[in-house]
Amino acid sequence: MITGNGIDIVEIERIRAALIRRPQLLFRIFTENERRYFKERANNIATIAGCFAAKEATVKAAGGGYVRNVELRWDESGRPSAKMAGFEDIKFFVSITHTKEYAAASVVAVSGVF
Repeated sequence: MITGNGIDIVEIERIRAALIRRPQLLFRIFTENERRYFKERANNIATIAGCFAAKEATVKAAGGGYVRNVELRWDESGRPSAKMAGFEDIKFFVSITHTKEYAAASVVAVSGVF
């Protein structure tokens, strides 16, 4: 059963500027596994912005919470999903996209037998 849906869009340049001003945000917002994923992609700012949008969309799909409690994961084919502390019985389906200027994500929260 679908229990929630979230969507978020961010300006890539705004994320870049925030990380230049406060580089520690990368460590405050993203997990070690997420930062490893970024490093594998040469710390591409569009990737980082898309993942930030996905974390925000996950919080919206859950109905509340904090982005630091969300961890994005990728399966062997590169498809993203999310886990959120306190919502272990919910599966979060994630879709991320970006253009030159914007990154966006959509998340559907589903409960039930998998």
